[in-house]
Amino acid sequence: MHMQMPAPTLPPELIDLIVNSVDTNDRATLKACSLAAFAFRRPAQKRLHAHISVACGPSTHTTTTFSELLDRLQTHPHLAMYADTLTVKLTSATDIPTHQTAAASAFSLLANVRRLHISSSDPRWAFGGHIGWRDIVDLGLADWIATLGARGMLEFLSLRGVTEVPPSALSLLATAQHLEVCLVNITLEDEFDAGAGTLEMLDQTPSKTTTQLQELSTVCSPSLIRTLLRPEFTSRTKNIHTLRLRWPETPGMYLSQAANATGAHDAVHSLPALQNIFYTVPLAAQDFSKRPRPRLPDPNIKTNKHILDFLIQALANTPILRSVPLTLVFECPGQTIFGAEALFDFEFDAEAFGKLDESLAPHPTLREVRCVALRQRSELRVVEEQWAHQPALFEAFEQALPRAKARGLLCAA
Repeated sequence: MHMQMPAPTLPPELIDLIVNSVDTNDRATLKACSLAAFAFRRPAQKRLHAHISVACGPSTHTTTTFSELLDRLQTHPHLAMYADTLTVKLTSATDIPTHQTAAASAFSLLANVRRLHISSSDPRWAFGGHIGWRDIVDLGLADWIATLGARGMLEFLSLRGVTEVPPSALSLLATAQHLEVCLVNITLEDEFDAGAGTLEMLDQTPSKTTTQLQELSTVCSPSLIRTLLRPEFTSRTKNIHTLRLRWPETPGMYLSQAANATGAHDAVHSLPALQNIFYTVPLAAQDFSKRPRPRLPDPNIKTNKHILDFLIQALANTPILRSVPLTLVFECPGQTIFGAEALFDFEFDAEAFGKLDESLAPHPTLREVRCVALRQRSELRVVEEQWAHQPALFEAFEQALPRAKARGLLCAA
């Protein structure tokens, strides 16, 4: 008689390691893991529902509507607790009335969300669709933002392609620990309230539980940022320690505005907690391992020269750099600097970088310039960076900026 041996089991730590090694975008594999065995179900479902994406518009095979999301959460209540990030895409403002009830119920169930992305139908491109702030209010998102902010839960808030944001809504947006705005503009005057009940939940001075705005990222949203840096919002912006800007906008564009508004010589009084300025620009770089020789000149060199000329003007008008280090984040296309066996060769325009070197080296207050690289993305994202710390890259910067190197300004982040 043969004794039946118990089925071997894998330790939970190993199961978590296996599931976590699967790419988050590979939903087919994660679904297969959740169905493979009971031990894999929870970690796989947790990965599948950590980031939920929902669309306000007609149902398609590639989108999930609020009604479909609500049905899933009500059928499987435990899934709501896994959601840490929610992306809401408003594909059709005319469909908002049909989604309001389901959206309100879904928001009430998603109690653990800490990261919220709100965008128009296609925020990846500058010519993509736009949505109005009124659409965000009508869908109930403004009230939900106020609720998350008042609880101190909103770690990250992203707005993409949003127009006609009233100034009264800025106190609401500033309840996020990190605010990112892309292609967002503000109205000159409040034509309507930020949202029913939202401002009543937020005092003029943030409470101890309200999230404090610490990071501010901007892409092509000058009107909103300039307004946010005005003195009346100091109680909301005084804890900002990091500014993340992106070409074609410059540090001086915003910091000089804040200085003029406060009457100070620079923006250090307006942003007393400021510690870092990150400025992202495209970088013309060549990867010889993937290109046959001889090669044609890279057309991005001319663009790179124009960008650097713009940056030089910004440096001359940004006195705050005496106390805040500047990090130049150069975007590299594709896998240029991220391949495991890539051969590096960076073609810096000699004239453009020579002018940049002349601007950096004698700068009267600049004390530190960090040079890092970032993988270029198809979307206009300025967060969740994957830095590249390559000796070849830093050596290329040192060769292109010899005077800044001699002064001891350059450092690898």
